Amino acid sequence: PSNAWSQEAGLFLPASAADRNGVEARYAAHAAILMAALAFSVSSDVEEAHVNCLRGGMASDVVVSGCIRRARFEELLEQEGPDRSVKDPFAFLRGCGVDFRFGEEFSLEPVPPCFERGEGVFENVYEASIDRDFTPFSEAAREMTGVVRPKDLCIFESRGRARYADELSEALDKGVPTALECLKGIHDRTEDITLRRICLTLMEGFETGQLGEHSYLEVKEALIDPYGLKAPMARAAAFLRADDEAHALEALKELLAKTESLEGFADTAGTCYRYFDSYETRFMYALHCSDDSQGRRVLPLPDEAYLVHDALSQVYSMSLSASEQALDHAKRCIELAPSRAQSYLRAARAYFVRGEFQSEVDMCCQALRVAWQTSDAALCWYWMGFAFWKLERYDAAAACYTKCANLRSAMADQAMVEFGELVESVKGLQRRTESQGNEILAAEGVPVEALEENGRKMLDLAKESIDSGSVSLGCVMAISGMRIIRDDALLPVVRSFSDFE
Repeated sequence: PSNAWSQEAGLFLPASAADRNGVEARYAAHAAILMAALAFSVSSDVEEAHVNCLRGGMASDVVVSGCIRRARFEELLEQEGPDRSVKDPFAFLRGCGVDFRFGEEFSLEPVPPCFERGEGVFENVYEASIDRDFTPFSEAAREMTGVVRPKDLCIFESRGRARYADELSEALDKGVPTALECLKGIHDRTEDITLRRICLTLMEGFETGQLGEHSYLEVKEALIDPYGLKAPMARAAAFLRADDEAHALEALKELLAKTESLEGFADTAGTCYRYFDSYETRFMYALHCSDDSQGRRVLPLPDEAYLVHDALSQVYSMSLSASEQALDHAKRCIELAPSRAQSYLRAARAYFVRGEFQSEVDMCCQALRVAWQTSDAALCWYWMGFAFWKLERYDAAAACYTKCANLRSAMADQAMVEFGELVESVKGLQRRTESQGNEILAAEGVPVEALEENGRKMLDLAKESIDSGSVSLGCVMAISGMRIIRDDALLPVVRSFSDFE
């Protein structure tokens, strides 16, 4: 800060160079400590944090640098007392062996960086991610998920190819012949027809000279986006952010044509293809959508095949004249992602635009049945509150607004505003207890306890996953379940598994 408040003068006075430099130095020291803390919070497997603090973001002006070890970091934090608040960041960094130097008037002088961005050797010893977890499930976990291993809960259509892209990039570092050898190896050991086709195309490109030793981007795009869907999706998203509806529709229609021409993703007697945005949504599918799968193997769609319908429904919902098109795309969203609450909320919005409030309520109820995020549930309650109001079922409307407010979401304040307007506009409307409101909503066919039940089921799966030895999936389900089922004892339990070695 160039100025500082003077108690004696009662006004702001220019700060001295020493004061300004001192504040900057203290900020840099705290920033280094914060970055280390963030690194250690990511995973218990992170034992060292390499930190460079750049003055003004300039890579050539490193003023704090060093390798901080977890054991020493936590030892010094414990010495700070119960609040673990660092009083003297400079002493703390010295204790961690971090390099920084003061010049004249407390200015930080440049120091050698402990690493260069993009360079260095770091050991990668991480817990297996869910999509690579071959740990056999227990019988109870198999019954809950409908699969044999965590790996079978696949939600990324391109995940396997993404790993091959990394493998091929490493091979290309050693030259084109090595890359060709790598491609042949991938082709021969995979049974994926799409991947084999990509390998043959890339091999031909290298052999004819269309691709060379610097073709990293082309190789990655060929494996990650073999259908050419990401570019039109990115363009459409940019137009939507800019509120350019005309160009957004043009890009989305181009993308829709591409997705509809995709081969290999049509449902068959033995396989169905669905979109999942998370493992929680994938579990909701196993929990609530057995009628949809009918015992078939469930595989993930390319994201854009779903997202194009989601975006089109959103755009068309802006206009009453296009509400039929909005509803058509929303129904397609439900077909492709029947366990995603947002699919039903898109349909609810389309019905709202059309003034079909009972259908809006029905869609919100469907969304609640698969909801596992309080934000989705809160939006359901909020929209149903208004819909019941328009349907003149005022007690149900009041109960919905109260349920929304109790979730303490971003919609809570607006829900209470509309609740107050409802009370003022409807004479004789009684204030009910929460249990009375739940009874009213249950009589309307609303799944009042759905969110809590889904939270408990996620905690049940967390237990069974961890008992099976799949800690990654167990922690994911436990953390999401805890957001719904509040229990102070659960957080340290999950942390204990994160720290388990």
